[in-house]
Amino acid sequence: MLWQPINRANPDVPAYMPPTERLLTLMNPAKTKILVIEDEISIRLGTTTLLGTSGLFEVQEAENGKIGVDIAAAFKPDLIICDVNMPELDGYGVLESVRSNSQLEQTPFIFLTANATKQDIRRGMESGADDYLTKPFKRDELFNAVNKRLEKARLQREAAERRIGELRSTLSQSLPHELLTPLIGIIGSSDILLHHAADLTTDDIRESGAQIKESALRLQHTIENFIVLSHMNLAATNPVTVAAMQAETTTMANSLIPEIAAKQCRLHNRPSSSVRYTAIDSPAIAISEQLFWKAVEEVISNAVKFSEPDSEILLTESQTETAWSLTVTNMGIGLSDEQIQHIGAFMQFNRSVNEQQGSGLGLAIASVICSIHNGSLDITSIPNEQTTVTITFPRVG
Repeated sequence: MLWQPINRANPDVPAYMPPTERLLTLMNPAKTKILVIEDEISIRLGTTTLLGTSGLFEVQEAENGKIGVDIAAAFKPDLIICDVNMPELDGYGVLESVRSNSQLEQTPFIFLTANATKQDIRRGMESGADDYLTKPFKRDELFNAVNKRLEKARLQREAAERRIGELRSTLSQSLPHELLTPLIGIIGSSDILLHHAADLTTDDIRESGAQIKESALRLQHTIENFIVLSHMNLAATNPVTVAAMQAETTTMANSLIPEIAAKQCRLHNRPSSSVRYTAIDSPAIAISEQLFWKAVEEVISNAVKFSEPDSEILLTESQTETAWSLTVTNMGIGLSDEQIQHIGAFMQFNRSVNEQQGSGLGLAIASVICSIHNGSLDITSIPNEQTTVTITFPRVG
C-alpha cells in the first residue's frame, strides 16, 4: 500500500484524495452503509473493493438477488447497488421487495446493467430505481453516481424534517384555538342545561341540545381535518407513498360531486336547489375516490359556509386532453389578493366580521391533495362579491 501523509485536520481522511471521494467524506463523517448485489464475481469484487478501500463506506455484498434481499433486511443499507439480470431473483424483484419494506422503501437504489436500453431504464425508473450504471464502469462514474444518490437522499430527509417542523409549529399555534372554539359552545350550552333546567321550556332544551350537537360535530370535523392534513404533509415527503397515491384512479366524478354537494347542503341547512351543477362525461382521474371526495368536499364546504344561504353556488366540470377540473363559484364575502396569497392551514380571514366557524384548514387540505397528485388549486376573488376555487387533477391515459 502506498504511503499517504496524515491529514492533520482530520486524521481519518487521507491528505490526498480524488475530489469526489473528498466530498463524500465531508458529507458522511460516519461511514455510509452500501450493499452490492451482483452475481458476476469480478464485477462484485471490483465494486466492493473500490468502495471499501476508499475508507468512506461499510460495504456488504450478495451473490444473488434472494440473498441480497435477506442481507438488506438485516444490514439496512443507506444505498443499494444491484445487478439487473441475476439468478434466483432478478434486480426488478429485489427492487420490489426493497420498496415493500417500510424500513427500506426510501433507500437509494442503483441498477447495474450490461445493456441499458431506453426501455430498460424506463422500466427501472417506473419501478422506483434512482439511477443506472452501465457495465463496465469507471471509478469516477461509480463514485459520482453514489455521490448524487446520497446527496439527493440527504436533501429529501432535510425537506421532510423541515416539513414536519413547520407542521408541528402550525399545530402548536393553531390547534388550541380551533379546538377551544367549539368546546366553548359545548360547555356553554351544557352549563345552561345543568344549572337552569327548571326554568327551561322544551324548546329551550331542544335548542341547547342542538347547539351542543352542532359544536360537537364541528369539533369532530376539525380534529379529523388536523389528522388528514398531518397525514398528507407526511405522505408528501415519501416518494414511494406519493407514487402509490398517484397510481390510484377515480372514474365516476360526475356521480360523486352531486352527492358531496347534497351532503354539504344538509350539514349547513341550505336548500340543495341553491347548488347548480354543470357536468360532463367525466374521464378517469389520477386520484383515489377517497381523496377526490375529500378535496371536493372541502372546496364545496368552503363555498357553502362563506356565502348567503339564498345565493347560488355554481359547480362546473371541464377537461382538456391531459387534465380534469372542477370550478366552484360562490357569491359571498370574497377575498382580497393579499388574502389569497397568504392562504394557509388554519387561517380564517376577517374572523371578527364573519361569524361562521371555519378556517383555511379545508382549503389547505385540498391544496396539499392537489399538489401530491400533480394537480393544482387556484383561487380568484372579488371582495364582498364572489370567490372562485378551481381544483385540477391529471387525467389517466
